[in-house]
Amino acid sequence: MGLARQSPEPTGSTSTIPCSWVFPASLPSPLPSTFEVSPVAEPLDYYQTTVGLQYVTDNLFCAGHTLTADGFFFAAGGTRNVWTYPSMTVTISGLSYCGVFDGTTFARVSADMTADGPSGQPYRWYPTVTRMTDGRLLVTAGFDDVSPASSVNRSVEIFDPVEGTWTIVSPNPDAPPEILASDYTHVVVLPFEDSADVLMFGEPGIPTYLSVSDGTWTTFDSLPRPDTAAWQAERIANGGSWNPFTAPGAGASTVMLPYRVNQDWGYRNGTTVVADGPPGSEWTQSVDVYDQLAGEWWATITAPVQRSNASLLLLPDGHLLRINGHSPDPNIGRAELFDIRNGLQSELGTADSGEQRGYHSVAVLRPDGSVLVGGGRDEVTATSLEKPTFRIYYPPYMSATDRPSLLSAPKTITLGAPFTIAYAGATPPADMVLMGLGSFTHEFDQNQRAIQVPVAHSEPGGTGLYSAAGVGPASSRIAPPGFYMLFVLDGNRLPTQGAILQVVAPAGLSSAAEALGAGARAPVWAAAREGSPRWRAGDPVVLDDRKPKASPGPRAPDMGGAKPGRDSLGCGG
Repeated sequence: MGLARQSPEPTGSTSTIPCSWVFPASLPSPLPSTFEVSPVAEPLDYYQTTVGLQYVTDNLFCAGHTLTADGFFFAAGGTRNVWTYPSMTVTISGLSYCGVFDGTTFARVSADMTADGPSGQPYRWYPTVTRMTDGRLLVTAGFDDVSPASSVNRSVEIFDPVEGTWTIVSPNPDAPPEILASDYTHVVVLPFEDSADVLMFGEPGIPTYLSVSDGTWTTFDSLPRPDTAAWQAERIANGGSWNPFTAPGAGASTVMLPYRVNQDWGYRNGTTVVADGPPGSEWTQSVDVYDQLAGEWWATITAPVQRSNASLLLLPDGHLLRINGHSPDPNIGRAELFDIRNGLQSELGTADSGEQRGYHSVAVLRPDGSVLVGGGRDEVTATSLEKPTFRIYYPPYMSATDRPSLLSAPKTITLGAPFTIAYAGATPPADMVLMGLGSFTHEFDQNQRAIQVPVAHSEPGGTGLYSAAGVGPASSRIAPPGFYMLFVLDGNRLPTQGAILQVVAPAGLSSAAEALGAGARAPVWAAAREGSPRWRAGDPVVLDDRKPKASPGPRAPDMGGAKPGRDSLGCGG
């Protein structure tokens, strides 16, 4: 979901159109130099539409997104550009509506968001969407007005996909400024019982908690990200305002470490990593680890490579991948692997992509265990264009000759209920892990989660064949109901390929998650509003896995408008 160029190679005035498309489920080997994909019609209220003296066009880049409990792709907000005749002055704002993609059709959610920002409208540009334990979808912050003057909608609201209704959790004036981020607030669902439901990090790097049931906030200003004391003092001296170019959370990536049933990897469940920072800052090699239950940060881990706008991705074998990003570091094209089981000890990969994928890059785990990386800009983001290319990164386990196989897995796993799988390998199955399906943009995956499912017992069924049993995660706090990939690991932590399955809530919870798991859904989305044009799929889009040529300069600012403190090029994701 984003923008497509209308010319094969970028120029200083390359024009773009809104474009959503589905990446091929399987890829040939070796990879061809180009792929052709068909765009999907987007549910836009306006596209190149004249309304009175205004020319209005919407697009869904800069939206927030995640996957619903029943596997739909849900996008909230986006960008509206309005040119007014005859001066042709342009104003840019967020959008107040949402869309849902079912794998074939992108439909508009009939109920608009309701929590107003300072503009008096419920617009959102760069909001974060989080699937909650009960199947509802939490939408956090974002800009409401963008240009010529910007304002931030700090409000938080929640959508019930069964009832089709929005509820305001925290109005704009009540939400703390510490959650603000130019590139999406980083939000994770707590995996343990607590009065709060989610942890948030904004640009200041301050742990902030929200209780969705009553809108109560808890902000730990006394526990800022390490080595930010001087910056925090300046922020406070400035009345709580800051320069987004220098904030420790600008260009940072966040991920919660895997949930371990017995907490046997040297950290408490809920421990969260915040890495990297703005270009040229002292944090571009910082990997900081926040232990929520202890209320403390680990000593900063120094990463091998300087990165800003990088991607942190959990792998099924227990490593944390740090990839993408931009910097003058000569190793920027090499991946880093941090061993989560051993205090995040790092190892620098040998393969070099030969390119930088910085701002707007993505990294998504695929069912075979490889990682799709795509998009992004060069080191100087203001003068570089988005890369219309992708690559596949193959972690070391992909080359193992004795990698085990997952022969069968259930289509659904119920929380707290037993299930069985069939497995083939040189050694018995030793562990299982559920990996959330990717929903990545701007250094943060809004759906990333890894959950251990211990092997309860296994029985041999012939040479190298095993039947193994496990029990679904104990609660929706640990595994919010939805779709995951199940990987089974041998004693050397070599993973099988993943099987996509649905984790469902048990009967009797009376929640959206239970209803969605059972296939119940109200007709909460429809086509675009009557009388409003809707952009339709056009010519095929060509994806290129080759290294792009150097671009001669920035695109004319005809589509996006300038983000406060940023350039005017389009958003990816």
